[in-house]
Amino acid sequence: MNTQGIIGVICCVLSAALYGLNAVIVKKLTLVASISSVLFFCGLFAAILMACALKSRQKSLCPETPGRMKFLLLYGLLGFAMTTTLLQSSYLYLPVGTATTIHYLFPLLVNLGGLIFFRESLHKVTLVVLAGVLCGIIFLAGEKEGIQIFGIALAFASSITWAFHMLYLDHSVLRDEPTLRMVFWQSLLCSGAGAILSVLRRESLVAGLRPIVLGGILLSALCSNVFACGLLNVGIRRTGSAIASIVSVFEPISSIVFGGLLLKERLTGRQETGIVIILLSILVLLCFNATGAHRNSTFKK
Repeated sequence: MNTQGIIGVICCVLSAALYGLNAVIVKKLTLVASISSVLFFCGLFAAILMACALKSRQKSLCPETPGRMKFLLLYGLLGFAMTTTLLQSSYLYLPVGTATTIHYLFPLLVNLGGLIFFRESLHKVTLVVLAGVLCGIIFLAGEKEGIQIFGIALAFASSITWAFHMLYLDHSVLRDEPTLRMVFWQSLLCSGAGAILSVLRRESLVAGLRPIVLGGILLSALCSNVFACGLLNVGIRRTGSAIASIVSVFEPISSIVFGGLLLKERLTGRQETGIVIILLSILVLLCFNATGAHRNSTFKK
């Protein structure tokens, strides 16, 4: 594994840890504010921060290459904004553990998408690792109570849109687009999705918002929209979508760890087993790529 690959893996792990922390933050926020409010203000705060960062670097908010804006809007809308909206909406109909388990089918979808649409080869070791990761995620899931078909559809749709998010960045003209600009548009579109959701659900965007809640939303924006999203974009560019998708399953592990630290939630023996299976699966994948035995499949040099 070369230096670029190592940096990419580290970025993906840090991104997953921040997404896991954000899941705990959002869980607390939605006790006092609506999902649409969290989506709207997280996206808005992040977009403002990214606009200031771009301005300080004297960079334009819009792509400098003619015709690229449509690709950026498609990526931001069908990727980050749609995934965030679908996944957080599924929590209204499913236990969080169940929804997360369904969402984390996306590593399988990313690898299948690469195989079908981009003729990427899959080594047997990668398939074994994928099976191990999916097995581990099943162990991480909570009890399957209160399951509703609409919730399952929302969670599965979020796995499809997130797979699109990873594959599109890896194989489109956006690979060389500045991360700050991409995060700006992703966040702005996510804010718009929150506004639309509030209209559809007839929810007020400002109900329950107090200074401490706005502070929590700002923290969520920093964790998810700014740092986690930016780090994942960098990770996908340096490792490829297939490896990035598998390493990203550190997120449910980190959410369980942060849930224990911040919400005093206790790990079950089943969850501990799932964590060990996932960690061992990813370790096998990284060691395999480090040997260079798999040069033309999922890991990009």
